[in-house]
Amino acid sequence: MDIKMMHIKDPKETRQKNQVPRSYRGLPNRGATCYLNATLQVLFMTKAFRERVLLGAPSETNGKLVSALKEIFEELSNQDRGAKSVSTHGIIKSLGIQRYVQQDAVEYFLDILEKVGPDLAKVFSGTLRNIRICSENHKSHDDSPFKSLQIPVIIRDGLFTLVCNST
Repeated sequence: MDIKMMHIKDPKETRQKNQVPRSYRGLPNRGATCYLNATLQVLFMTKAFRERVLLGAPSETNGKLVSALKEIFEELSNQDRGAKSVSTHGIIKSLGIQRYVQQDAVEYFLDILEKVGPDLAKVFSGTLRNIRICSENHKSHDDSPFKSLQIPVIIRDGLFTLVCNST
């Protein structure tokens, strides 16, 4: 996917001449919570998800979590230079995290999407079509819903290339 299609604005690109540069605010690591911080940054930087949360989209499953996401997204939206990092305490509390141990970021991403409900989670939903062609050229397929795909990426000479295996 082209980075421009992701609707992520670099502070350097958005400032006008002679304007003080803006900077993104960070999230503190509360002791092995980098998986959560990475997940929250992905959610925040996904424009459609961020806008749904900030506009108060209803949650069918966990209103406290959506409220905590809204609060942290509002704070992260403040890109004033010199602003402090944004506390993750509200998110940690709403997710019921009691022990700070390393977790898998993708698992937490999927867990958060499950907890916010299908209306918010549909931003990340898609359908994967698996096509099979036999030696006699007969075709069949099946479709599977997804919210997360693992796609290998090769970095060569500063370029990112998706790895596609087809036989």
